[in-house]
Amino acid sequence: GFNYRVKAIDTLSGYFHRIALNKLIEKGAVKTIVSDPNSEEGLIEQFKTQMIEYCGDEKHKVDWIAQYRNFEDIPMPLYAIYNKYNCEYIQLIESFLETKEICIREADIPHITEVDRCILSITSLVVLRKIGISSEYIREHSTYITESAKQSIKYETGKMIDKYSKDTVASIGIFDGNIFFRESDKNEKTTWMSFAGNLNTYIKDIPTIENKHDLSGGVFDTERFVDLIGNADYDSIAISEKEGYALVSRL
Repeated sequence: GFNYRVKAIDTLSGYFHRIALNKLIEKGAVKTIVSDPNSEEGLIEQFKTQMIEYCGDEKHKVDWIAQYRNFEDIPMPLYAIYNKYNCEYIQLIESFLETKEICIREADIPHITEVDRCILSITSLVVLRKIGISSEYIREHSTYITESAKQSIKYETGKMIDKYSKDTVASIGIFDGNIFFRESDKNEKTTWMSFAGNLNTYIKDIPTIENKHDLSGGVFDTERFVDLIGNADYDSIAISEKEGYALVSRL
């Protein structure tokens, strides 16, 4: 017969998680911080050095929110700003709406042709819910969202509920060479779970349209365009352009 020696006992989910993590490390998609106890540099200093190398020092990063608030500067789209921070897109929009010092930027369009159907960007949808416009009102006035927007919101609200339902929600970073630790309190976790749940309910009865068009030419004919505004808002622009819907959008 065969003799076997048990080297470790682990759960099936833990085993597959370790395999997946190792693959990500091999591909360079995940960075690992390793401290050498025999190094002349202390463990904390090694940790700080590697954190700065991989994540940067927060003090020296571009303040994209300050740039957005500067009315003398052209604002980055909210989706592009969201990619710079550790949050969900809908969470960034809601945070801006809750902050008195920040205005949601928009362009002035003096001449608008009357149309009988509209399509909303994700930002506009969050704004309309914030000011009390019901989903029934949206539905009754021939107003739609893209199918990709609904799927994106469902995905993000699910992630938020999963994240903020945990006992500990925290992040770590470096500011001016010093380690900081930020933990969400019970009130913050409850607020974000409530927001996510309510927004997910809000979109359920809003009709959707699937985009079947591809924009080309001009500003849209760039590889970075979707990275700047996201798939959902790209779809809403395409539907507006190709099918004659009025696009209700915010930057």
